[in-house]
Parts: sequence; structure tokens; C-alpha cells
Amino acid sequence: MPKLIDFMYKLGADAEFADSYYDAPEKVMKAAGLSEEERALVLAKNVAALEQMTGMNAKANPDKTIKSYAQK
Repeated sequence: MPKLIDFMYKLGADAEFADSYYDAPEKVMKAAGLSEEERALVLAKNVAALEQMTGMNAKANPDKTIKSYAQK
């Protein structure tokens, strides 16, 4: 799970990383070491499950990060 949290943080903080994700999400997530389950949740934009898995709901809002790249 720390890899998922690091990934979510980097996705929201690093524009080049975000562009790479937008161009090849599966490749970037695999390179970041995300599990198959984590990759599926991110691709499905399953915010509730991501919040539950990471506990990030009180610290950050993965919904904004995911939605911002889903709209491109």
C-alpha cells in the first residue's frame, strides 16, 4: 500500500509523471510497483475503495487527482 500512496501523491504533484500516466497508465502503474488490484481500482476510478485501502480520505482527496486526469 505505501507504493499506492506514493503513486497517488506523485500523480497529483508531478506534472511530467501525470502526463506519462495519461499516455500509458498501465505501464506507469506497473513501473511504480502497484499490484494488480491497485491498478484495477485506479483505472476504475473507484475512489471509495482507494480511500478505504489507503486511508487517504482524511489526508488527501484522491477523487480530485483521479477525476482531473479522467477528463483529459
